[in-house]
Parts: sequence; structure tokens; C-alpha cells
Amino acid sequence: TDMIIVVTRYFGGTLLGTGGLVRAYTAAAVGALESAEIIRYDIYSTVSIEIGYPDYSRITTALSERGFRVEDTDFSEKVTVLGTLPKTELEALVASLTEITSGRAGIEILEEKFDF
Repeated sequence: TDMIIVVTRYFGGTLLGTGGLVRAYTAAAVGALESAEIIRYDIYSTVSIEIGYPDYSRITTALSERGFRVEDTDFSEKVTVLGTLPKTELEALVASLTEITSGRAGIEILEEKFDF
């Protein structure tokens, strides 16, 4: 919940007066706070999943339930799905995909990173 607000003034004149400047700066700060959202940083795993075409439609629900963010999908001889998910969900996703595909899914963990 750390934050800082910086209001930059590019015009050097005093057309608004000191009271007008305070109101303008306050309005800018309030607008920034109202549009701000909380972002949760965590350790994410980048995962490559290789499956056959019949299994592709069956795994999409499992991916979304675990918070898997698809970054790329390659439809060639097999379907390769590349994406990230919170590391805490990785074990459950692997178990779910193994069950859904009867062990046919090729799952490779490529990297871990601190991200949001």
C-alpha cells in the first residue's frame, strides 16, 4: 500500500492564483487515487504445455480456474500453450492437467519470476 503522488506543472504563470493551484493539484491527486488499484506481486511460473488437439478444449477451463494467463498458443502438429500462473497454483494445475489428459500433457516449467 505504498504510494506517492507527483503533480508536475509545466506552465510557469500564475493565472490560477495560489488558491486555484492548490485546487488543481488536489483535483489531480484525487483523480489519481480514485483510478488507482491494488496490484499484488507474487512469484509466477512461466509454463509451456504441449497437448494434442482433442485435449485442448478440455484443459481451457482448468487453466482459467488456476489463474493461468495465456501469453501465446501455437497450433502446429500439437498445441503448445505458453503462459504464467502463481507458483502456489502450479502443483494443482499439473495434477489437474495430468488427470484431464490421462498423463498425455507435456508440462515444462521454463522460469520463475517476481511479477504482478
